[in-house]
Amino acid sequence: MLNVEKQKSNHPNNKTLQSNISNLTTPHITETGTNKIVEFNHSLKLSIPEKSSNILSASLLDDKLCTNYFNDDIGDINCNIHDDDAFDDNTSTIIESFNIEDELRSWVLKFKVSHNSANCILRIIKSAGINVPKDIRTLMKTPTTHVISNIDQGSYIHLGLENMILPILKKYDSLIYSLNKVLKIGINLDGLPLSRSSKSQLWPILIEFTNCNIGIFHGNSKPKSIHEFLNPFLSDLLTLLNCGLNVNGNIYQFEVGHVVCDSPVKSFLLNVKSFNAYFGCTSCTQEGSYINNRMAFLEIESPLRTDESFRSKTQEEYHKDYMHNVCLGVTKRLIEFWVKGKKNVRLIEKNKPQNKLGFKLIVQKCMDSSSLFTEPIVSSIIGLHTAEMGHDWRGYLNVCTSALLKEAKDKGWMAVGSFENVDISYKKVGDGHPLRLWRVCTEVEAPPAEVLWQRHVWDADLVSARVVAKMDARADLYQYAVAAMAPHPAKDYCVVRSWRTDLNRGGCAVVETSVEHPDAKQPAAGSVRGIVLASRYLIEPCGSGRSRVLHLSRVDTKGRTCEWYNKIYGHITSKYLSAIRKSFEHSADGPESKV
Repeated sequence: MLNVEKQKSNHPNNKTLQSNISNLTTPHITETGTNKIVEFNHSLKLSIPEKSSNILSASLLDDKLCTNYFNDDIGDINCNIHDDDAFDDNTSTIIESFNIEDELRSWVLKFKVSHNSANCILRIIKSAGINVPKDIRTLMKTPTTHVISNIDQGSYIHLGLENMILPILKKYDSLIYSLNKVLKIGINLDGLPLSRSSKSQLWPILIEFTNCNIGIFHGNSKPKSIHEFLNPFLSDLLTLLNCGLNVNGNIYQFEVGHVVCDSPVKSFLLNVKSFNAYFGCTSCTQEGSYINNRMAFLEIESPLRTDESFRSKTQEEYHKDYMHNVCLGVTKRLIEFWVKGKKNVRLIEKNKPQNKLGFKLIVQKCMDSSSLFTEPIVSSIIGLHTAEMGHDWRGYLNVCTSALLKEAKDKGWMAVGSFENVDISYKKVGDGHPLRLWRVCTEVEAPPAEVLWQRHVWDADLVSARVVAKMDARADLYQYAVAAMAPHPAKDYCVVRSWRTDLNRGGCAVVETSVEHPDAKQPAAGSVRGIVLASRYLIEPCGSGRSRVLHLSRVDTKGRTCEWYNKIYGHITSKYLSAIRKSFEHSADGPESKV
């Protein structure tokens, strides 16, 4: 090995020395027989034996270097020729301590090299005779298989809490100083969309100190069941908190410092109502106010939520109600058991004519807000007169009420105009039935609680009405008959109806749907049984002593064509709502007042 050092002295031939050094760095190579001669400015010659499998740089490291003579012009340069045996030992030590695969892995991770670029480098290195993998995935030791679980119409991969933490602690164990070897970790969950053109999204579970992925869920929506989503992670977490980790002989204990989530994910994890609900504040118990399309919590001092109040569900409005927890999931599975389950739990036999309604229609009716039947529901299916099935009809009516609140929004409706100050619009329902869903709306000079209690006051066509059965304090079976314009026959309807007066801001709701019940009277002679596919009323306050009444209607009156229904029925419905408004108008007749 040749070391060239510049002497720190004022040599008279400084310029000549710099020129010689410049020439020394650009050698001239000539071949003599089987040897190669390297000449530096014709004053230094290095004899290099011929080797077939090595390039010049390798020859300079491996072969013996010989010097012939030196020119006097290089007087200021030290040329030290090391012993050949010592040089060979140093070279072998360097080669043994050098692991090219480890260096390549570090280079890929440090500079975030793409797989295509790394594969190109590997091909070049391999062509030089160095043994390296052909593919970057082999070099990085990428696992070839993962255990992917299918949950909630999506897929979940659990990477493992210990698998992520242990390599980090082993690497930085000597640098970690923590009292009693207790480390606090933060947990983060969130969802992120993968593209704008689809609903595909990821839900990773992260820990804070290095943001390691512990588990990842992929699907077209967020996980339906929080239990299935978090069970693998919680099992790992409990094991870590109870047992700790043994790293290089040191036992590390862990504590959960905090869980970081945004508001929607926080509501999802706690299984409470959304952050924009009236009682959606996760810190205090105050009721919010809806201002400018936003939920505002205006009170500064309000009772705070505690662990005890949360576990005992002191404020029921904060937690998800019966409809969210039971009807939108459990009831669907119960219906599956009752219709298609084993004989000891099956309640519906296919060979009975009164239960001819298919299972798919039942589920569609209960779960879809716009899908409606073309025939009355058999009362035994929703348990109207069976004591042991009493919860079923409550769940069904709760779903109908929820659908009313959803459909009350102004999105997706085709405006037709107005008739007697009643706004009319409609929507096509994608359930295969040709009848439209009509929506009419007006304002009434009465508070919500006083509207819709006396049908005979505003329905001039009402012939008779009676309550067939009282189901509970807020629901009954109701049968009524209305006259029709000749030559069409009178219509008879038997409906299950439910009302609520405890909606937000003092609102009320009434929902009706046709049913078949053994206690209902047969239609009178000359009458036909009509079908109320949907009849929903939503009454909300809109000022002092005033209410906004919204009515959704989809009724098969029998004997009319679809063209007549789609053109005329919306105006007929608006006539009923106009009659409701007029029944509450205050008369201006009477003696004048000076006040």
